Amino acid sequence: MAGSTVTVSEDSLWCTICLDLFSEPATLPCGHSFCQDCIRKTWDQQQVSPGLCSCPNCRRTFQPRPCLGRNTVLCQIVHSLVQAGPAPRRGSQSLAGAADVPCDSCPQHHKLKADKSCLVCLTSYCEGHLRPHRFSPAFRDHRLTEPVPQLAQRRCHKHRKPLESYCRTDRSCLCWVCALTEHGGHQLITVEEEAESRQKLITERKMELQEHLQTTACVIGQWKQNIDSIKESSQRVKDDTASKFSELARALQKAQREVAEFIDGEQRAELKQAEAAKTELERKWTELRQEKVRLETLSKTNDNISISQEYLTFMEIGENPTSPPLTISLDTKLGKVEKAVARLSALIKEHFQSAWMKNLENTISADEEETRSQPSVSAVPQEQPVLPETRTREDLLQYCCRMTLDPSTLQRELYLSDGNQCVTNIYPKSQDYEPCRERFDLCSQVLCRESLSAGQFYWEVELNDGDAMVGITHEQIQRKGSDNSCILGRNSFSWCVEFWYNNVSAWHNNKETRLQVGRYGRIGLCLNCPAGTLSFYGVTDQVTLIHQFQSAFTEPVHPAFWIYCDTTLNICHFT
Repeated sequence: MAGSTVTVSEDSLWCTICLDLFSEPATLPCGHSFCQDCIRKTWDQQQVSPGLCSCPNCRRTFQPRPCLGRNTVLCQIVHSLVQAGPAPRRGSQSLAGAADVPCDSCPQHHKLKADKSCLVCLTSYCEGHLRPHRFSPAFRDHRLTEPVPQLAQRRCHKHRKPLESYCRTDRSCLCWVCALTEHGGHQLITVEEEAESRQKLITERKMELQEHLQTTACVIGQWKQNIDSIKESSQRVKDDTASKFSELARALQKAQREVAEFIDGEQRAELKQAEAAKTELERKWTELRQEKVRLETLSKTNDNISISQEYLTFMEIGENPTSPPLTISLDTKLGKVEKAVARLSALIKEHFQSAWMKNLENTISADEEETRSQPSVSAVPQEQPVLPETRTREDLLQYCCRMTLDPSTLQRELYLSDGNQCVTNIYPKSQDYEPCRERFDLCSQVLCRESLSAGQFYWEVELNDGDAMVGITHEQIQRKGSDNSCILGRNSFSWCVEFWYNNVSAWHNNKETRLQVGRYGRIGLCLNCPAGTLSFYGVTDQVTLIHQFQSAFTEPVHPAFWIYCDTTLNICHFT
């Protein structure tokens, strides 16, 4: 009878625990085989009930622990494979490093790097130990993912069950036992459903962050342009001023050269005249000396005839020469030049310092000149009548007047209600108001229709916990833009008291005065045009003076308000 050949795959002769050829293989009741030593150590390490163990491949449980017997057939096959040649070893996988997720099924002394993690078994597997999950129908529904560290944290520490549910009421992950016993009546969903919901939120958040990133990048670009513009403008002004100072230095050097040339010219003229006088005197001195020699010779002779005849030929001795002038004229001229230069130097330095400081101050603090030219609190004589610091509300109510907010001035983030007696800041929402010349486009402000002049007026507003600026302004307040000419209290034609968080400040002409007062839910304003006062009161059971402005209110003014975010302001009714 001819012998038959049976081909056995080498993969079937590997122990899935140690990933090596079987050594003393033993077969479990479920049919899977392992090295006897490997399966014993694995069962010893399993944290299950005493006497209960499971197959590492199919997870079938056994109780009590089966007796392990040597599988003779497998031993002979492995022996034959070893006899045929050197036993191959699996070197395609590396040992797990400190930063890697180790395989939970590998022996403790030979942990390989995990290839996948099972979210049902809550176990990580290397390539060899993952084979049952890939090919066995028993693991068809198990969910594999990339290696996940610390899978033990995905198990309920109380019941040792996988965390499969999510309680939206308590915002925590649960096992099915916790869901049944401790979270009755709570809103429970699966972890997958919650993750899907959170994933949508994450997507929306990513889109928002992308928009913020784009906006921030745009603003950063604008700031970079601003920085470049600052550097460019500064360098341009620096170069221009350096050029101007160079021109000034050249003018001074030219003046210095002209003065030096003038002095040199005067010096040459005086020296020429002095040299000529000196030469003439030296010539005359020579002639006189020669005459003296002849006279000495003649005085020694005894020839009377010679004496008589020679004497007649002697020239006449003139007057003694005068001493040279003390260059008074030159000293006078040079003294005048010196004085002129000294006066010019002092004048230039004095004028330069005063003109420079004045121009610098005017450039940097242009508002100071306006402050000195416009009437303000400090410019009003103290002799003008002012309201007393406390008055009864009954005294003030005799001047009460009804105020109505003007919709044509309303900025688009403000909303009117209650018959135009109430205004609310609804930012980030906005209204599509019709554009007009009177409307504020950027500043969250609104004016009242009524104009006040030549009398006494009193009105009250309710602010509660919101923040706002309450005051009055002339009609000339600008409506377009956001500079000081548009904002209450930041110019010379408006006055206000600002309530901002826990701070209370009075504003006029861009000057802030911090007020040491508390917050009031109701604020009263009294405008006394004849007395030139605007008073602010905190209204409770009685009125308390908060602040008082003094100015010449000769032009009509309108009550005005700046409303901050989430703030509602009501103009009070008087019955």
